[in-house]
Amino acid sequence: MTNELIALMFIIVNFSLVVLSYKLFGRKGLYAYIAMSVIAANIQVAKTITIFGITATLGNTMFSGIFLATDLLSEKYGKKAAMTAVFIGFFMQLSFLVVTQFSLWFAPDASDWAQPHMEGLFSLALPVFTIAGLSSFIVSQNVDVFIFHIIKAKFPEDKWLWLRNNGSTLISQFIDTLLFTAIVVAFGLWTVGDSIEIFIVTYLFKVILSISDTPFVYLLKKVNPLDL
Repeated sequence: MTNELIALMFIIVNFSLVVLSYKLFGRKGLYAYIAMSVIAANIQVAKTITIFGITATLGNTMFSGIFLATDLLSEKYGKKAAMTAVFIGFFMQLSFLVVTQFSLWFAPDASDWAQPHMEGLFSLALPVFTIAGLSSFIVSQNVDVFIFHIIKAKFPEDKWLWLRNNGSTLISQFIDTLLFTAIVVAFGLWTVGDSIEIFIVTYLFKVILSISDTPFVYLLKKVNPLDL
């Protein structure tokens, strides 16, 4: 099975799980899925793949599910509910980074096999990437919610839901990618030339993901949650 086919399946499954979380648990399900997505994305981003001949990191698909969830919260429950989701995601991301450091600090037993793998996934050997990730997440998510409601105030009809969803996500994802690369460049870990290429490729994937979630946001708008 090719990476391209797996990527298509992954996008559909991720967005479908957002829908299922909302159907089963309502707003609480979206909050829970956002928390899970932040943790999963932070683990997946450590893996690089080649897709359509381009080298990329995993993690963007899970983050796109977060934007889908926050846009639905903005649409159906208002700005306050969406901002709650943003800060839950940020707190979960920060908490995950903190608690995983304790798992590394414990001296492993002679029979242990997991330590080197955990160091590879959870080490803060490059704290700049951690700082960049946290900073870009909180800023871009706030921008997403802010722009969504600006567009909704001007175009409140359901027929413009695609504009609210894609407009806010595309702008906020641009800021997310720009801020992340700018911080890494500022600390000297990437050259300006490398960062431009990374920025273009990363943002291109985010554009594709943003457009892909449009049918799902319309589906979510029609879903009546069970609130189990």
